[in-house]
Amino acid sequence: MKVLIDIPNYEFNNDIADKFQDYFNRVKQDIANGTLCGNYEIETTEMFLASFKRLQVLPDNATNGDMIKAMFPLVEVDVRSNGYEVYFGIGTATQYFNYQWWNAPYKKVRYWL
Repeated sequence: MKVLIDIPNYEFNNDIADKFQDYFNRVKQDIANGTLCGNYEIETTEMFLASFKRLQVLPDNATNGDMIKAMFPLVEVDVRSNGYEVYFGIGTATQYFNYQWWNAPYKKVRYWL
């Protein structure tokens, strides 16, 4: 499962991965000491710790192509004369993207509950 989380940059600056690791390790220790919650919270905390170890910080000016590569890290991108051919590693399936779309700024979608 992949989840994108929009975190305000002013709170963490560039060391976001270290901040998350530190926070969840402290919570995990509190849980282990019996001062907080129980087994479910330990499992959830361990899941977040593993996830944040693989954290990718996307630039604010990411393009559609950057997002494709972030969402599918094993994707193979082949530059063609009129665009990009992308192989996702599923059988022989490839997808073509023209230069204009691939290099266009990624439009963030906000879902309001």
